[in-house]
Amino acid sequence: GKVSAAWQTLFDKLLNMYQPLLRTALRLPVVSISAAIIILVVTVRLVSPLLDVQMLPSTNEGEFRMDITLQEGTRLQITDAQVQKIESYLMSQPEFEQPMPLSDSRQHSATQKPIWRISPSR
Repeated sequence: GKVSAAWQTLFDKLLNMYQPLLRTALRLPVVSISAAIIILVVTVRLVSPLLDVQMLPSTNEGEFRMDITLQEGTRLQITDAQVQKIESYLMSQPEFEQPMPLSDSRQHSATQKPIWRISPSR
């Protein structure tokens, strides 16, 4: 059909351009390699800001987060009481400082988790 004919025409044009380009590249290897390196560098510079890749996660030394999993359907009051028990225990330990933010369910959304900071040895 029409798509097949258009594809064949495009392929033929590319093939007709490829052969002279290949001959030129083989005659001028320094220019070819330089052009390839320039294209690579430009591509990396243009694409890298679009990629949000982090090889090693950022660390906040002396801090940790804790996930608490309770049985599905546990009432908020019971969850809050369990969290308060854990916080009380941690606050009784000399190496822990105040969590930020407090895990009081009224002070933050369910997606926020308290961050505990471990203070240096006293």
